[in-house]
Amino acid sequence: MNNLKLTPSSVSQNANYAYAYASEVLKWKDVPQCVIQSIIQNPGYAYIYASEVLKWKDVPPEVIQSFIQSFNKDPKLAYEYARDVLKWKDVPPEVIQNFIQNPQYAYNYANYVLNGQNVPPEVIQSIIQDPEYAYYYAREVLNGKDVPQEFIQIFIKDPKLAYNYASEVLKGQNVPPEVIKSIIQVPEYAYYYANYVLNGKDVPQEFIQIFIKDPKLAYVYAKNVLKGQNVPQEFIQSISQDPKFAYEYASEVLNWKDVPPEVIQSISQDPEFAYEYASEVLKGQNVPPEVIKGFIQNPEYAYFYAKDVLKWKDVPPEVIKGFIQDPEYASRYACRVIK
Repeated sequence: MNNLKLTPSSVSQNANYAYAYASEVLKWKDVPQCVIQSIIQNPGYAYIYASEVLKWKDVPPEVIQSFIQSFNKDPKLAYEYARDVLKWKDVPPEVIQNFIQNPQYAYNYANYVLNGQNVPPEVIQSIIQDPEYAYYYAREVLNGKDVPQEFIQIFIKDPKLAYNYASEVLKGQNVPPEVIKSIIQVPEYAYYYANYVLNGKDVPQEFIQIFIKDPKLAYVYAKNVLKGQNVPQEFIQSISQDPKFAYEYASEVLNWKDVPPEVIQSISQDPEFAYEYASEVLKGQNVPPEVIKGFIQNPEYAYFYAKDVLKWKDVPPEVIKGFIQDPEYASRYACRVIK
């Protein structure tokens, strides 16, 4: 093997060997034509030769024709060649055909190169293969004007894009029914639409029905859209399905004034929120039985209610019963209170 002599003729039989010979052995100095011809038979090596060796200066046509073949598998490389090397001047049709296979590069070409003017049908067809780029085309290139129905039908398949179209492009004006139908597929986007696009005005009943099915959305709608004013009963009932949002509604929206019974009942279902209500809001005064029943489910809350809130004065029997079931709190009670 050590006696094997490398010759231009021998290495030219294989493009890999030819490239290694030219780059590692000859360092690209005085490379024989037969080696060059072997190298450029490989589209990948042809591109490297043109970019890294020739630095895109005086690239022979046969080298260009060779690496253009590789663009079929690499639209990104085709796009970068047109943009960075040719500077969009005299771009061969086959190069364009290669990069417009990709919706992103088709969109970039239509927007940044053609500026939306005389965009070929094949470019349009590529763009609409991707809902996101179909939306960008409608917004950035067409400026929301005369958007083809085929574009709308593509991007409204995505509720987020449907919402963006209604809010950013249409500004909430004359929003088609099919766009609304897509938006309400995701409750959060339905809320965003009602709050940020409609500003809480003339919210369709179909949206309301979505909100009242979700305690969180019912809460944020009552807080941010209705501002706590004239909150419908069905919203209060929905909020009351979750102790966390019931507590926040009573605290953040009602400021603990005229809290509906069903909200208090919901708060009482969670020991933590029941304890917070009894200790921080009521300060241990006139605490409803259902609230006490709620927090004594947790021995820790029962013990600290007796200790920190009532200061061991007039502690209800059910509270004591609530914490003495726990050995730790029973021991503390025996040592520090009963003695």
